[in-house]
Amino acid sequence: MKDEGYIYVLINPDMPNICKVGKTTRDPQNRVTELSGATGVPIQFVLVYKEFFVDCSLAETYIHQILEDKGYRVSQNREFFNGSLDGIIKIIQKTKQSLGSDIQDKPIDTDDFEEEYAYSIFQQAKAYYLGQDDYLQDY
Repeated sequence: MKDEGYIYVLINPDMPNICKVGKTTRDPQNRVTELSGATGVPIQFVLVYKEFFVDCSLAETYIHQILEDKGYRVSQNREFFNGSLDGIIKIIQKTKQSLGSDIQDKPIDTDDFEEEYAYSIFQQAKAYYLGQDDYLQDY
């Protein structure tokens, strides 16, 4: 059975260079609220990217495997990855493009994306979080 939902990427200012890549069948912002409400998290997570998938469970497994193969996984039983934010977003985007075929057999080439796109998403999220320029501060 397919789980329609989102693959999301979260960052936390207390964990520089580490992203959380997970899935949810609900609004990703609800997941951010849940994770940020934990007493062990001093600063809230920030949602920097989300992508809808018809089968988010399959997509998450596939994306996590690619990230692990690249050596990005921080801990074996956690969804945290130490890789470039733009590179992680590229992998998610390529996975989305690949779902029209059998993704298990189709390699992903992440070199053909523009890094500026992912960087601009990160900069906008950071501006909202910090309340910079014309952005209202939004945790």
